[in-house]
Amino acid sequence: MKNWAAIFPGQGSQVPGMGGRLIESWPPARARLQQVDEVLGRALSEIMMDGPKDILNDTENSQPAIFTISTLYWDWLTKDIEDKPSYVAGHSLGELSAVYASGAASFDEILRLVDKRSRLMKKAADSNPGKMAAVLGMEPGTVKDKLKMTDYVEIANYNCPGQIVISGETKALERVVEPLREAGAKKIIPLPVSGAFHSKAMAEAESEFEEILKESDIKDPRIPVIGNVSAKPLTNGDDLRSELSKQITSPVLWQQSIEYMIEDGTDYFVEVGPQKVLSGFLSRIDKTKRFTALDGCDFSKGNMIVFDELIGA
Repeated sequence: MKNWAAIFPGQGSQVPGMGGRLIESWPPARARLQQVDEVLGRALSEIMMDGPKDILNDTENSQPAIFTISTLYWDWLTKDIEDKPSYVAGHSLGELSAVYASGAASFDEILRLVDKRSRLMKKAADSNPGKMAAVLGMEPGTVKDKLKMTDYVEIANYNCPGQIVISGETKALERVVEPLREAGAKKIIPLPVSGAFHSKAMAEAESEFEEILKESDIKDPRIPVIGNVSAKPLTNGDDLRSELSKQITSPVLWQQSIEYMIEDGTDYFVEVGPQKVLSGFLSRIDKTKRFTALDGCDFSKGNMIVFDELIGA
């Protein structure tokens, strides 16, 4: 038995045509796309496959699209596999994919939650316009110190050593760029997102989503979920519901989450979703661990062969 973890990407990993190789080769994938369109009441599958990119990048499209492809990959990878991961974890939106993978709720249930979450976050972004930017080459403490000059910009993601994401009101964020550069930031890269996610600008979305989650059918997970907010295992449904609302305004403790799993003995990480963003973070957190991504695999080989290749069996 391998001590491995499955990790799921968040918003920003979307690209038209994602998951196409699996969809072409695995009939249940095509049925899943039809299911998604029926649950949402709109043709999201067409946007996922054909774009255009700017429409796919809309929050209310990108979030359910990434969730759909990530969970398709998960279902394909783990069918007939008894060696389940010790942990599952997801980056921001990816945490809902992790909750599905944990066995805590059905696909339809989580898809509806993703759809509602995306719409609430879009509404909050329209009410409180903001931006996000990646700060490269700077220690978290220095970033925090420079952000003291404003109440309207916060740390949103601790992704990996040398990459912190900040989030906040548009003009306030623009004002902190030069002080961060002067303090030694190697680069500050604006992110292609539509709002100040994981900041107080999303408070309205968090409050409304919390009420929706109270009525959701989320049970105790069969696999512990490492939470974005605490970077610790979540093992019951109440904690999952609390986590999924709080993480909308809280920073994503991604580096801390990976470090927790490594300290607990996790040796292999498999990124389950479109592209390889999280694998890039892992390479900066701990180069001694094996990390691989399912995206781009040869699905015609069969899931057991791919699984053995991914975790080095």
